[in-house]
Amino acid sequence: MTGFPELDALLRRFTADVRTELRDDLVGLYLQGSFALGEGDEWSDVDFVCVTRESVVPARVQPLHERL
Repeated sequence: MTGFPELDALLRRFTADVRTELRDDLVGLYLQGSFALGEGDEWSDVDFVCVTRESVVPARVQPLHERL
C-alpha cells in the first residue's frame, strides 16, 4: 500500500481492469519508483511496469487509458 487511501483504491481498480482486459496475456504488474520504495509523497508520480506474454496492440488497452 502507498499510504494514500485514494491512490490505493485507484491502483486496486486499475489492477483489476488490467487483469480483466489482458487475462492470460498478463504476466504481472509491478510498482516501481518512489512508492515501491516507500518514499512516495503527494507530489510523486506512480511508476509501474505491466509485463505481458506477447506484444499488446495499443487499441486493446485504449479503454484502460481512457479510464485513467
